[in-house]
Amino acid sequence: MLFIQEQYQYLVENFLSQEHFIVEQFTNQEYLIKELPVVLHEKCLVVGSLTSSPDQALSLLLLLYTLVQEGAQQVILYSPYLGYQRQDFYITGQSEGFKWADKMLKATGVHSIITIDPHCDDYLSQLQVTVATQSVESIFDQEMAYFIAMGFTFIFPDKGAASRYSWIQETFPSVAQGYFFKKREFNSVELSNFHGKVSQKVMICDDILDSGETLLQTCIALRLMGVQEIVIFVSHAFFNRTAWNELWVLGVKTLYCTNSTPQSSHINHPLIQVKSIAPLLQKILYS
Repeated sequence: MLFIQEQYQYLVENFLSQEHFIVEQFTNQEYLIKELPVVLHEKCLVVGSLTSSPDQALSLLLLLYTLVQEGAQQVILYSPYLGYQRQDFYITGQSEGFKWADKMLKATGVHSIITIDPHCDDYLSQLQVTVATQSVESIFDQEMAYFIAMGFTFIFPDKGAASRYSWIQETFPSVAQGYFFKKREFNSVELSNFHGKVSQKVMICDDILDSGETLLQTCIALRLMGVQEIVIFVSHAFFNRTAWNELWVLGVKTLYCTNSTPQSSHINHPLIQVKSIAPLLQKILYS
């Protein structure tokens, strides 16, 4: 049985069957889930994310809890972008949001989570809720193969991105790669100590485009190294603020992203190609 949060309805426009339910609010702003179908002994897949507006996040937690309480045999959360994962370490006087999100999800009784290209893959084993991951390899591989044939090589903004895209080395072992060492302080990004090889035509690969500041600094550094053409691939794109608008004057020909976030599903730009993650969702539904 498939349940879709409102913000992710665009992912299932071609699906024939999804379950309907109603989310209401009392006048005091408390949430109510009602008119759920019978889920007793059923396997339920819920598509949603805590990285959303407060109403969507709270209703997601309440929906997961309610499905478990109604006797579902299994409740799985399909969260294309796993929220709060950039708050994965403790700093005095600052929230450790990833552990909080984990405990909140655990409290609902959800059995497991499936997500795409997590930002902190090494940290997942420490969570209370079991998390399985999917890769964007099948989403981007044809475009990447095309650019490789055109002489492009791979660049990563940092070593972490290179590790997250380890499948690139396995799929395209003969293609040169390189990465920077990245240091982030407050809202600024500093790149240094390039490792690997760089050509005049490169594909930058990263998991997240938030404001675009990291990608912007990567492009600036590459241009100073003599790079002439740049194509960007990102798993999750939020298109916040304005920094990403400056990419096009730095030699970026095209930016590819998935529609794993509602923001990316609504973007309309001649140099941005949005690839659907629907095939990844279908793998879960029909497995």
